[in-house]
Amino acid sequence: MDLALVVLTAALVITTVVYAVYTAKMAAEMRETRELGIRPRLGLLIRPVDPNIGLIEIRSLGPGTALAVSVRLVQEPAAGQAERAWQAAVFWPGEKARLKPLPPSNASPSITIQTLADAQVRLRLDGSMLEIDGKHHAVKETFEVAPWWAAIREHQIYEADPEMVANRERKRTRSAVERIAERLASGE
Repeated sequence: MDLALVVLTAALVITTVVYAVYTAKMAAEMRETRELGIRPRLGLLIRPVDPNIGLIEIRSLGPGTALAVSVRLVQEPAAGQAERAWQAAVFWPGEKARLKPLPPSNASPSITIQTLADAQVRLRLDGSMLEIDGKHHAVKETFEVAPWWAAIREHQIYEADPEMVANRERKRTRSAVERIAERLASGE
């Protein structure tokens, strides 16, 4: 009877230890999943605004809100200023910031996606941000223009960004209305 009691007690202790280990692993996985659910992530890409011209876009890709974003965009090679700082107090998921590319060192004054690709331009985004619970995250993103442009140039059907088209149309409408108002004011 004593031997059976010792064996059963040992089996219970081993079972309890196994459950404790698996519970700790499960808790760690759940904590990691929760952290991934609020972790911000920044991405870097070129957003074509017409078939030849593109803007550099910093986009919030993660599910979490980025706080105290402080990054610098480095463009290699570039003529003159090769980097610029960009900051945001709050950068919501899905939000984007658009920046003009800098001219590459061997490019003409007009900056097209093709001139950036021909110059083998690489974009880097370096800096830091906080997530909603205050954890610090380093930002290190790289974007190679030439391979991206080689892949997308032949296969992408260009569709103008609706926001940019709307802004362009608003400007045209405003200038037409201003011309009409000037004619009416002058009595033509």
